[in-house]
Amino acid sequence: MQPLLILVVAPTVFATTMCAPVGPEPNRAPEGGAASGSRSRQADSPGPLSLKLAAPRDQLRLAEPLTLVATLVNRSGENQKVLEPLAPEFGALALRAQPSTDAEPTLYAPVIRRDARGHTPRSLAPGESVSDAFSVALGREGWLLGEAGRYRLWAEYPLPDGSRVRSNVLDIEVLPPRTEQERQAAERLMVPESSLFFQMKGGEHLEQGVRDLEVISQSYADTYVAPYADLALGIGQSQSAFDPATKTFRQPDCDSAVTHLRRAVPAVGDPLSAAQGTAALIGCLNRLGRHDEAVAATRAFHEAHSEVRDLPGIRETLERALQEK
Repeated sequence: MQPLLILVVAPTVFATTMCAPVGPEPNRAPEGGAASGSRSRQADSPGPLSLKLAAPRDQLRLAEPLTLVATLVNRSGENQKVLEPLAPEFGALALRAQPSTDAEPTLYAPVIRRDARGHTPRSLAPGESVSDAFSVALGREGWLLGEAGRYRLWAEYPLPDGSRVRSNVLDIEVLPPRTEQERQAAERLMVPESSLFFQMKGGEHLEQGVRDLEVISQSYADTYVAPYADLALGIGQSQSAFDPATKTFRQPDCDSAVTHLRRAVPAVGDPLSAAQGTAALIGCLNRLGRHDEAVAATRAFHEAHSEVRDLPGIRETLERALQEK
């Protein structure tokens, strides 16, 4: 796959062990893995911050996104300034993935880069922590976990002295498609235009990507991939968008969005994707004057995803969507 162009957009807000900072060994990755290429602190070395990486799921199927949660803790006796948000697209946190073989780790280069200049550094008091949840799927070099198998993932965060604090290592298993239909649907989702539309949750100019997602939604409706196609299409339809053909802004198509999102949200396995879809569904139901259904959609998400409903930002995102008219 050819490298994808990095898009820079405006800011948006939307199985683990705590790991201490680790010490300068530029040619060594965590727990004997391949080199990460950065100067990091050793696990037994003191440092002002510790970094934890967590995943609500340690198994997913090929072409599913992966939700991760990064947490920085100030373990020093003084206030520490940290950069927010922690999602890799804002530029502070580096995420690396390594197959269980001896292959070199891959640095996740987000295809979408968000401008963090509007976010001022946050001061963490001693013992205080900050967390962010984010989803990873498509990177600049293609789908991050683009083959079935086991992967080791870890994150790194820059410190003022130029070194990096490194997180614990997550073991994630990507399961193969179970049928030929699932394999075809997964491959169609991961091709450049459809995967870019999926990552952006929109993009009127990505006409082939829209067509591919519609094929997945209609012709592969019984696969685990179809809800993710419906999710991307529904979120895209829930937003106003610039139409390059008419050079005008298209208004949200909430009727179509609700149809896609009602199919998608109960079936997607990735919790952050389900939250994003629920927020778009709530917004459209409110615009259509169906507030009681919006409240019911919020309740259904909390019941279906009780184990992850308190992930950073999810509750706030749903409450904000519920209040918008």
